[in-house]
Amino acid sequence: MEAGRIWERGTEWNAVRALLAHEALTEMGRERATDATPLTEPLAVQAAIELTRQARLALATSGSPPLERVPDVRPLLDRCRAAGSVLDGADLIQFIPVIDAAPRLTAYGHATRTASPDVATLTDALPRAPEVGDRLRLALDEAGAVHDDASPALRRLRREIRERRRRVAAGLERLLQTNDADRIFADRYVTIRHGRYVLPVRAEARGRVSGIVHDRSQSGQTLFVEPAEVVEANNDLVQAVREEEHETARILAELTSAVRGRADDLARLVEAIGELDWIFARAAAADRMGATPPALDAGHTVALKNARHPLLLAQHWRDPSRPVVPVDIELSAERPLLVLTGPNAGGKTIALKTAALLALMAQVGCHVPADEGSRLPVFTDLHALVGDEQSVAENLSTFSAFVKQIREVLETAGERSLVLLDELGAGTDPDEGAALAQAILETLAERGALVIATTHLEPLRAFAATHPRARNASVEFDTATLAPTFRLRYGHPGRSYALAIAGRLGLAPELIARAEAHRSKDAARMSELLARLDEHTRCEAERAIAMDRRESETAARLAAAREAETAAERKAQT
Repeated sequence: MEAGRIWERGTEWNAVRALLAHEALTEMGRERATDATPLTEPLAVQAAIELTRQARLALATSGSPPLERVPDVRPLLDRCRAAGSVLDGADLIQFIPVIDAAPRLTAYGHATRTASPDVATLTDALPRAPEVGDRLRLALDEAGAVHDDASPALRRLRREIRERRRRVAAGLERLLQTNDADRIFADRYVTIRHGRYVLPVRAEARGRVSGIVHDRSQSGQTLFVEPAEVVEANNDLVQAVREEEHETARILAELTSAVRGRADDLARLVEAIGELDWIFARAAAADRMGATPPALDAGHTVALKNARHPLLLAQHWRDPSRPVVPVDIELSAERPLLVLTGPNAGGKTIALKTAALLALMAQVGCHVPADEGSRLPVFTDLHALVGDEQSVAENLSTFSAFVKQIREVLETAGERSLVLLDELGAGTDPDEGAALAQAILETLAERGALVIATTHLEPLRAFAATHPRARNASVEFDTATLAPTFRLRYGHPGRSYALAIAGRLGLAPELIARAEAHRSKDAARMSELLARLDEHTRCEAERAIAMDRRESETAARLAAAREAETAAERKAQT
């Protein structure tokens, strides 16, 4: 998706991608999640959503795929491709779990083929390099050290080195056992300096030991001397060690060459593992969120039923005492403009972000946290103007920044666009701001874009109530408790309740009364009308609940009477 400008602070898309990445098992899968870019072709989106569905079935029947402890070897592959490069053993052994993952994933796909045929198709196509894995396993131990049996020459050299070390050490030990050893040697041990076996000789006894001084202690009281008796044996040992190092380097070079020869296949395998991990991360996230696969709508309809904001769901996982209130979000080609009104902190922006995030989630192949039957179009671009984007560095006020952003939106928005505008018309004179906002909404509707806008401006409520392609919705507010319920009500413009909330938050009653007196007559009449609508709606809801309760009680009494009548008839027959 050409996502217009998705302001991270506003949409929280990066945070949702991080949430999805948390479900991945490999670095490649996490990278795919954090870099996920929405698809724009309906067939590709549908295929990705279907893969997620099949992965959920595979999780339910066979558990997680065998992806644990599969390392990211892409940097090693890049190094390996360079001509003449040689990887060390610790690097080379990282390819073994990657190579071993292919047959394990293929077996997993085979086990889930009936329920998840498309997943099995992906696992069947995984490149394999068993001969490279076998070769690495035979030559290297678990820490990456080269085995003695990696080659006959290495086995012979290491056996020779062990024998020569034993002989040199034995000869030095004999010198330590002489009668005057305590006067000659600072201590009775054999040590190594610069790769050669030496003895610690007292400085004052240097003339009594013929040989080569390789080092001295910090105090200068001890000299580390290679006695003449073992110089030739040490030379032979050093030569054998060098030959062993050369043979080890040759083996590592051969192993690196073997990996290099299959580098393209290994790169494809790593990419495929990352893709599978990303698919199953989407599936795991969907299971955790109680998500459903959205139906893709070709008719430009958004119908999200009981949609939940994914980050609020994650917050609820951490703290179950914080409930998530679902919202219904509805847009269509006939009425593409939705104007949300109501009090601050009532949930308007959350509803707007929920629409954005669920659209983005669907277009990267995720199932969405909404009820079955939810529908979404496939958008080619999404524009989210959420939050205050004023910039001191660019000398932009809040309103100037908004104009700059909306100009970019109007340059590109079309009939496959979703536009989200938070606090539309704010930051300037309310009358002119409302007029500009109305013109923007009319222009976007003419271009066929779907638009959700939040506002506190009265003229926009009236516009949404009278324009044939617009619709009002409000966040519900409990006037008894002066607290939002976070539910959306369609067809009802909402009051801001600014003065009531200010009073609840501690401003003096006389100040609130003075503020009420300053309000214009039209605004007061509008608020009174909205209050009556709220009260009427609340009373209607209470009456409906009471009626349902009475009907339930009547039905229960009738059922009890019939049961008593049937019991009496049975008793009379006996």
